[in-house]
Amino acid sequence: MAEVTAQSWVACDRCNKWRRIPTELHQSLADDEDWLCEFNPNKAFASCSVPQELSDAEIDAIEAAATGSGDEDEEDEFKEERSRRRRMPAIWQLIKENILTHRKRKVQDEDDVMVCQCKPTWRGGDGCGPDCINRMLCIECTKGFCPCEDKCTNQVFTQKQYAKLEVVRAAS
Repeated sequence: MAEVTAQSWVACDRCNKWRRIPTELHQSLADDEDWLCEFNPNKAFASCSVPQELSDAEIDAIEAAATGSGDEDEEDEFKEERSRRRRMPAIWQLIKENILTHRKRKVQDEDDVMVCQCKPTWRGGDGCGPDCINRMLCIECTKGFCPCEDKCTNQVFTQKQYAKLEVVRAAS
């Protein structure tokens, strides 16, 4: 007599189809680990070209029957569990500047530039300090137009002076 093993459902990270795998294999997967159809021990469903074994509605019904429930609260719990199983992609890319795909980058005309009236440090002023009109209006000074030139302290984004941070993966 064949031994019946507990089964779990996982979504392929390439084709997003749900595949049935042994529960112990599912529990051994790390949250940030990619899972693909080709890793399926059931060779009949070990390819992304093979259709999904059951429809999403049938899978939901099987899971609801396995937990012995049919009411909406437990169905919501199943949906949360299912969304938890869909993991974030393990790979991400840091983008250093905006990539505009729908329009060309806007170039400011000389008439559009807001010029502050700050005194540069070499003339006895304190540069673009807290009294800078651009700073008070939440506008960065434009390089080449600020009277403080390269001593301007109101160009944090332009000079990419960001706060130090560490990127960590949080549990879902």
